[in-house]
Amino acid sequence: MSELKGKIAFASDFHLGYAKNEELFKEAFENAAKVIELAMEKADALVLAGDIFDSDVPSQETWYHAFRVFSAVKGKSAGIEFVKYDREGNAKLIRPENFPIFATHGTHEFRGKDLRNALEILESAGLIYYIGAGRVEFEKVAIHFMGGVPETKAKTVLQALSPKAVQGKQNIFVLHQSFKEFLPFSEDVASLSIADLPAGFDLYVCGHMHWPNVLESNGKRLLLTGSTIFTQLKEIETKKEKGLWLYDYDTKKLEFVPIPDQRKALYITIKVKNSNTEDIKKKVLEELNSIDFGKFSKKPLIRIKLSGSLAKGVMPSEVNLSDVLKEFENKAIITISKDLEIADFKKRIDEIRKSMQEKKSISSIGLEILLKKLEESNFSKSFDATELFKLLEEGKIDKAEEKLNSKISD
Repeated sequence: MSELKGKIAFASDFHLGYAKNEELFKEAFENAAKVIELAMEKADALVLAGDIFDSDVPSQETWYHAFRVFSAVKGKSAGIEFVKYDREGNAKLIRPENFPIFATHGTHEFRGKDLRNALEILESAGLIYYIGAGRVEFEKVAIHFMGGVPETKAKTVLQALSPKAVQGKQNIFVLHQSFKEFLPFSEDVASLSIADLPAGFDLYVCGHMHWPNVLESNGKRLLLTGSTIFTQLKEIETKKEKGLWLYDYDTKKLEFVPIPDQRKALYITIKVKNSNTEDIKKKVLEELNSIDFGKFSKKPLIRIKLSGSLAKGVMPSEVNLSDVLKEFENKAIITISKDLEIADFKKRIDEIRKSMQEKKSISSIGLEILLKKLEESNFSKSFDATELFKLLEEGKIDKAEEKLNSKISD
């Protein structure tokens, strides 16, 4: 049996099959292969925290390259044996002949409970060990898993799963979800908070967020693995490298290992004011021409965010920068996002909103006065004052007078 290294490698979000760009399609597999190679060199096992594939039903081309990447583990036994427990607690002792990769599904691979997912296919080929819900134990470690589920159901699923730490072992909980703390709009999307994570674990590992980080919250140590490929390219991603994490299960230390020769990413915000298309093109060209493209070993990814206001009569759809992108297509992979306001549009919307609020306020005051006066009069409580007020508010004086006369005659 080989001598153990005492470390576990963690990674996630390979997004194999990401096809927005041909170069990035190939790079997803290249980076995944580098991560697996690093893990075999430096750790006893590799744990993947979801979104290994970009689609729940990968293409034939994706499968072809995926099998080639994961086949690197064949015959590379790390010398460990482990026990795999399913959700019901049934145990199975496994002595792997290949380097062990433990993986759970992410939100991209999630399918109904009666449907097979992509990771189960990799497992059937003997290339990984898939754990949707359950745990594996070896040496001093117990690794618990909860695969990705729809965000609104995450808290309910976690409570039903209710994982418990195993006495006498290092306990690690792996999941693939969003947390309210990381998303400004998460109150409407994510149901899970860091405080909801089960107590008693030494480390919590989460995929899904594409930027790597380690943080302490509510007495819990949370590792965000980050992705190995750029997809949405948020600004926070451009400040972090892509790679894998090593966890020493004797010292509990975490170490980040970057992927060699990885593509760089830049996030550029360009602010404009009352600008037309030509003004914007000029600003974009100035920014791009200021970049020293010679320092990059690979074409960098550049995300340009346009924000501000447009000149009168100019619509966001008219801001076409395709000729600029074509000019730099051999130097960079560039995407554009627009957050541009139409001239006076926001001002008019604010004025309308304010007017509606004022009208509502005046209406409310008017109704309150009417109700008070009616209460002081001899009208019975059964009289529908709200209906009368609506008639007056809408200018239907004759109908309001008719209603009052009918009440008086009663």
